[in-house]
Amino acid sequence: MNSNLNWNIVIGLEVHVQLNTNTKLFCGCKNESLGNPNSRCCPICIGLPGALPAPNLSAIKKSILFGIAANSKINSKIQFARKNYFYPDLPKGYQTSQHYFPICENGEIQFFFNKKPKSVRLTRAHLEEDAGKLIHSVKNQATHIDLNRCGSPLLEIVSEPDLRSAEEARAYLAQLKQLIQYLGISNCDMEKGQLRCDANVSIRKNENEKLGTRTEIKNVNSFKFVEKAIKHEVNRQIEILESGREVHQCTLQYDDKSDSISILRIKEDAQDYRYFPCPDLPLVSIESKKIDKIKFSCPETPINKRLRFQKEYQLSFIDSERICQSLDIANYFENLSNRIFNPKEAKNLLLGAIAKILKDKKISINDLPISIEEFSELYQLKSEDKISNLNYKKLIRILADSNHSLTKILEDNNLIIEKDDSIMDDILEVANEHPKELERFRNGEEKLKGFFMGQIMRKTQIKANPKEIIKLIENLKILSD
Repeated sequence: MNSNLNWNIVIGLEVHVQLNTNTKLFCGCKNESLGNPNSRCCPICIGLPGALPAPNLSAIKKSILFGIAANSKINSKIQFARKNYFYPDLPKGYQTSQHYFPICENGEIQFFFNKKPKSVRLTRAHLEEDAGKLIHSVKNQATHIDLNRCGSPLLEIVSEPDLRSAEEARAYLAQLKQLIQYLGISNCDMEKGQLRCDANVSIRKNENEKLGTRTEIKNVNSFKFVEKAIKHEVNRQIEILESGREVHQCTLQYDDKSDSISILRIKEDAQDYRYFPCPDLPLVSIESKKIDKIKFSCPETPINKRLRFQKEYQLSFIDSERICQSLDIANYFENLSNRIFNPKEAKNLLLGAIAKILKDKKISINDLPISIEEFSELYQLKSEDKISNLNYKKLIRILADSNHSLTKILEDNNLIIEKDDSIMDDILEVANEHPKELERFRNGEEKLKGFFMGQIMRKTQIKANPKEIIKLIENLKILSD
């Protein structure tokens, strides 16, 4: 394998995101690929003569929302075009897409790479319809076509060639996916094909040279595989150039089973698709007041939320990253922090006890069996020294597995610390039972404080106030036998 230290790697990505609209982009068919093959289709999906499409306004609004979040220019007029090519899963012989007048132009995606901020420019984001799906049967030595996905709305997000490594590309994709999920415009389930990526790769000797010949790796459905595929292609191009040959523009595919890439075909240029305005779809005008209304509803972006959490709640870079990975978890953290007025405790709970409950039960934060009100009550009891820290953690575990209220659990388990004036008698009894340890403690062996603490907590069945016990243990140093 060749070293790429002497080469400048240039990467641009085209990401196809399936929008979560109720219906497809140009017809009333349900926007889902489930069900029996070819059961979610109509004459518009499969391009029968005389069928006329109508644009899905929900898909346009969701695309505008993305453009606003990505600081893009939203065009006041958009146009759909026919992209002409032949493939068995494209029954019309063309794909309805956008070319000269896309819905979004320019913009940027900000993300962190190696804990440093980085920005990738966007060329455009445009709407287009998805193609069908080919199902290859080795057993029958045949290929079947399922058109359920045909016509589903895709937002294609095209970046400038600003990425310089496969690892950077993966970090960018992770941030892009997170942003889309925060906006609520797609579920981004890669296993279901709701987010797919094409990677354009080229290399050159240094940053000042013109861009090298680019190749395109098509339809990779995993961030890990995108990273692997890019590394393979970089090494392939380096080997070609270092042997004195030329890199030819082509389209490649990545095989995750063999972890290899192979050439599919010589790459077409844009002119090969013979774009022209779709005669069945007129220009769509977007009023500025509609854009302003969508802008008003745009939620806080993941990167802005992370930076705010670091400043407002004093979270570390790593903790803010973990908490903001999911919008639901980030919202839960903020609600819990504001309820108990202690962000540090909220963070510890979320990344500790709560994370363990979610993992063990295989549930989401929205299905957590403990309410924020119960956490607030629990924390108040601990803060007022009415339950020990050990029982605080114990109660969280009990609550997670019980259908009973916190009040009943406290009563049934007898965990509330009560004021007990006889606690000193218990401490003296423990001291008399361990005379050697008492003598060492009085002689300055401070670690034995923990020993006596444990003995007393066991004797009082963990119902005594630990802070009170610590003070009384100190008195053992001056009390006479």
